[in-house]
Amino acid sequence: MSDALALALRDVEKDTLEKLSLKNLIVLDSVLHAEESASAFEYARKRLEALGLSLSKSTFFKSLSFLQSLGVVMLVRKKTSRGFTYDVKTLVSEPEVITEALERQI
Repeated sequence: MSDALALALRDVEKDTLEKLSLKNLIVLDSVLHAEESASAFEYARKRLEALGLSLSKSTFFKSLSFLQSLGVVMLVRKKTSRGFTYDVKTLVSEPEVITEALERQI
């Protein structure tokens, strides 16, 4: 029974991720590489620039908000010495599903 639930969860996640735009997938992938929002933004920006696309900070945070509304990530506000930042936690059960969806779009 638990195997069937795990398979169903993977299928739902896969369907959700396949419907995302390339930018949203790259933003989601950036969270796998760096949980702090500033580092994730730089990773996503460089990756999109390599593809000839741009990414502003406001677009990045809109994308994170959208991904959070889908239940794919969770934003955690964290106090730093200079103010506040966000840690971003991926809620996808198997990160390779993100990689697979991204490879299909590129």
